[in-house]
Amino acid sequence: MWPRTRSSACRLDGRYTGEGVMVVDDSSGVVEGGPADQAGIEAGDVITAIDGRPITQTDEPIVAIRAKAAGDDVVLTVQHGDSSEDITVTLGSSDEVTYEQP
Repeated sequence: MWPRTRSSACRLDGRYTGEGVMVVDDSSGVVEGGPADQAGIEAGDVITAIDGRPITQTDEPIVAIRAKAAGDDVVLTVQHGDSSEDITVTLGSSDEVTYEQP
């Protein structure tokens, strides 16, 4: 889960062992209406970089997000299937997001 103080409102799959980090591949992966959802991140997407820095472990995006403030933008390099694109996500406050258990 992304930090509660700043939020992109998606959950990462700690079991994923490929390149990058995977957004949980079910309905709990991306919070509907949250910053990640608004930016086009989907369940099962793989984040390979944040602000141009490669991501290899699930704690790396958390550390990068903690260095930002709500309202800041981050650029995520995201793999959707066979294609990859840079997606800008404007971080929200966790107070603005409702987290539900699957």
